[in-house]
Amino acid sequence: MDYLESLPEITPKLLEFIRNVYFYVAPSEMPRRMLKRIEAAIAEHLRGQGGKVGSFFDRTTKTDRRRPEEEPVDLIIQRPSELVGLLDLLKV
Repeated sequence: MDYLESLPEITPKLLEFIRNVYFYVAPSEMPRRMLKRIEAAIAEHLRGQGGKVGSFFDRTTKTDRRRPEEEPVDLIIQRPSELVGLLDLLKV
């Protein structure tokens, strides 16, 4: 099915999903590669939790983790206390 043809069917489902999810956005001037590493570290941590949090991420989704030749970086996460599931520090 063509994407545009499926819009009437998927739009209500997408809107329902968006209404039930909080999106956290952080300004950043980091290189794109570092943003990919951060995304991968967060996704892998959340996947490993199981339950609703762990099942949110599709296991087939590919993330761009830190490469062996890249130095690890400590990522300090400052977040609202009600945002559960994330550590205060991740190795990226």
